[in-house]
Amino acid sequence: MNAVVGRHEMKTTHRNIGPACITVLLTIASLWIIIESAQNEPYFTLRKYDALTQIGVACVLITGWILFAVWLVSRICHKRLSALWLTAIIWIVIMLFYLHTSPLDIFSDMAQFHGAP
Repeated sequence: MNAVVGRHEMKTTHRNIGPACITVLLTIASLWIIIESAQNEPYFTLRKYDALTQIGVACVLITGWILFAVWLVSRICHKRLSALWLTAIIWIVIMLFYLHTSPLDIFSDMAQFHGAP
């Protein structure tokens, strides 16, 4: 009996490792972009590095968070993950809220300091 319970607990723990690692990796990358954007604000000139990180990487991360949220909900609906993982949606929304400002800040600063295109 104990072996069966132990195996079930291990399987559940194993199922949680993937989403936890994805959450940590996306969070670290997102915080890097968010903090760098806050430090570099306002953008008087647009450097290639700023465009790459604040627009390119930020958009890739936004896409990654959205895909992760869809995958997470799918896994929960198919009973492959615990419903407790739905609380991660709150964190995903927070990250998306702050990440979406990164490319928008560059565009608004360029319009303000260099005129609208």
